[in-house]
Amino acid sequence: MKTLEFIEMELKMLAKSEIEQSFNGVQVNAVNKKLESIQIESEFSNIDEIINTIQRDEQLSSLSSTKWFLEQMKKCNDEITIESVVEIERQIQQAPKNKLLPLLWIDSKIQIDDQEESLGIEAALFLNTVFDKYGYLIALEDFFEKTGLLGYEFMYDKMHVDIFAPVLENAIKKYPQKIALKKLLGLIYFKNQNYQESSRVFHEILSQVKEKEADRDDFYDHDLYNVILNLGIIYSKNGNFEKAMEYVSYVISNIPTSFYSEGEQPDILDYIEAFLIRMRINIINHNHDHVKADYKTIKGYLSIDFHGADYGDVFEYINKNMNALKE
Repeated sequence: MKTLEFIEMELKMLAKSEIEQSFNGVQVNAVNKKLESIQIESEFSNIDEIINTIQRDEQLSSLSSTKWFLEQMKKCNDEITIESVVEIERQIQQAPKNKLLPLLWIDSKIQIDDQEESLGIEAALFLNTVFDKYGYLIALEDFFEKTGLLGYEFMYDKMHVDIFAPVLENAIKKYPQKIALKKLLGLIYFKNQNYQESSRVFHEILSQVKEKEADRDDFYDHDLYNVILNLGIIYSKNGNFEKAMEYVSYVISNIPTSFYSEGEQPDILDYIEAFLIRMRINIINHNHDHVKADYKTIKGYLSIDFHGADYGDVFEYINKNMNALKE
């Protein structure tokens, strides 16, 4: 079941319970028919469509509990406050069997955490609570994607390994097929230069994808290529240039494309490190023609400010051999 389908089902169950308490026999059937007519039209629908449909109907919008849920969902889509989170937490304590309240709480907490400049123990405890208590939500096909729960990957450089790694390691034991969890864990290890553990996690991802044992909720093709690229970087740092060349060359041969004003183009900038590593190895091996070919591909994307610190040797070679590279 997908997240929107779950929300639709739970909202209808909540509304039906209120309808039976709020209307007489004839009205109950009529209002229930209205409720059942509300359907998610396609996978591209969003929760606003359901909310707006209910709120436009005088009878359905008169249901107090349902109305409160709709208002909270709209807040999650717009702007949430700490006071709103506290109120949702209070509601959870009063109605522990309600399955929509935890989803509201998770969405609200994510909105609040997105405003933080750093992530500490509170964010780790939040993740741990979600993984420990709400397996029925994690089991939804697109829960990570729809909620953005693992959007922390964009802040992984602010996540302390000693705080977050144990939380994610435990979650992976409970949900081993959810490879988006491993993606985040691998990035945290990688950022903290724990390349042995990072390599272990990334290889587990590749193995699961190869054996088709992976749940790819919030894990896309570009994530797979980033995993492979990171392994290439690790091999390069460890001096295993043969394996590094194998991995970065695979990435270069499979770079995803996007549509721009000039038409469909490869996303070279996103994978420029693959080229820089291959250039470095070819410089070491005196394969100057290969270096020249890669330079011609990426020269419009190179920036010493962004790449010079890690690939100063490559930039030094480029500067010394600029005339030959331009031929």
